[in-house]
Amino acid sequence: MQIKSWLKKCKEELLDLIYPKVCFGCNRRLLPSCEKYICTDCLQKIEKPANPFCLSCGKTIDRENETRCAGCAGVRYSFAKGYTASIYEGVIKEGIHFLKYNSCTHLGGTLGSIMSDFADENIPMKDIDVIIPIPLHWKRKRDRGFNQAEMLAEVLSKKTGVRLETGVLFRVHPVHTQVTLSRQKRFNNIEGAFTVKNREKVLGQHILLVDDVFTTGATFNECGKVLLNAGAKEVWVFSLTRGVLQK
Repeated sequence: MQIKSWLKKCKEELLDLIYPKVCFGCNRRLLPSCEKYICTDCLQKIEKPANPFCLSCGKTIDRENETRCAGCAGVRYSFAKGYTASIYEGVIKEGIHFLKYNSCTHLGGTLGSIMSDFADENIPMKDIDVIIPIPLHWKRKRDRGFNQAEMLAEVLSKKTGVRLETGVLFRVHPVHTQVTLSRQKRFNNIEGAFTVKNREKVLGQHILLVDDVFTTGATFNECGKVLLNAGAKEVWVFSLTRGVLQK
């Protein structure tokens, strides 16, 4: 047993020498034993929503006697409740960019842990039956090599013990990028893009949809709609971060 521990320590030290673990926020070198690729200082810089939360997206509400933020007010979403673990700026924005566009897949565990830590404190996961990630179209997933939402959902499932389903919700056709579109055009653009297979796995289930960024909620809304039509009891949504629509 002592030999195995010694060999494991030697392996970690050798890997750290060749591929040192660094914080993605400030590039500071981390200890080999550090589970996350982020230092304590950068972790504390991540802006997190605080109560009262918007019922739809989870962002902090600034206005008194309101239940939804200005971005969600007046919008009828298919999902019943939404949560977000951070605000899309600074360190967290850099982390998502590194993951999605620089293929830094090792950050999936770190970003997923940020979500699971938030869930431990703010989401009644005991009420959730199944976690489902927002799917990518197979061509996009092939080109990127992974689905970031799936990576985040896997960490959340493992840490919370809630069942993960990746073979239920599918994107049936690719859509044009949403980045430059207005709110209404985003909703129109995504309409009809998803379908549900293996309906028995969602029938009567309380589902938590997971994605990296919530901007207008159009993608979450469309996925929630098809899941409810397939027999899901209720849909909640959870994003790593809350973005803001650029005018």
